[in-house]
Amino acid sequence: MEIAVKQLSNDTEILSDANLASIYYYAWTQLQAKLLRSGQLQLIDIYNLAEEIEDIGRAERLELGKGNWTRYISR
Repeated sequence: MEIAVKQLSNDTEILSDANLASIYYYAWTQLQAKLLRSGQLQLIDIYNLAEEIEDIGRAERLELGKGNWTRYISR
């Protein structure tokens, strides 16, 4: 497994591939939201953003199917 090391002042933080993927995913989502809000639609990662929206919808549907209604009632 590849390990990336970055210096944070005097401390060293070791990031695994999984951590790097999570950081990348978060940064990607924030960039897509910023592009949407600013109307820069030509720069959006349309295919992957559509996939993520579909995945969120599927996950929500599965939660509803499990009877987890309290999450939706409190909204």
